[in-house]
Amino acid sequence: MLDEYWKQKDDILELRPHHVAEIVDYKIHPEYFDIPNEKYINIWAESYPHNIRPDVFVLAYRNLMKYLIDNPDSKIKIVEGSDQICKKCPADKLCNSLDWLRKSEAYNADIQWIKEAKGIRLRKEPYTVREIIELTENKIE
Repeated sequence: MLDEYWKQKDDILELRPHHVAEIVDYKIHPEYFDIPNEKYINIWAESYPHNIRPDVFVLAYRNLMKYLIDNPDSKIKIVEGSDQICKKCPADKLCNSLDWLRKSEAYNADIQWIKEAKGIRLRKEPYTVREIIELTENKIE
């Protein structure tokens, strides 16, 4: 069952493509889960200099990735635009304002990942985390 922070109807998590890509990234780099919280938050802040997310969100995000990797039968529906992660993020309104660059950055990241993933598509039926990893393993360029 999903953590209450990410709770979604029917335990199907709706994620946009570049957030799905993060599952694969965390699967490839399990050391992310062993980093102490404070150091992880600092790494996140360095990776995202425009970071306007509170620490609780950053840590909940890492916990979500851990949950999904540890529970490969978890269901993910790939969606366009704001997803369950965006909706929990304090920056969601800002990211989705028409005049802000981040909206196009997120959209471009989604398009790029769909091109690279070779096999992952937007569809009505959810994928399992296992399917996502199998379809993308060794196919990301």
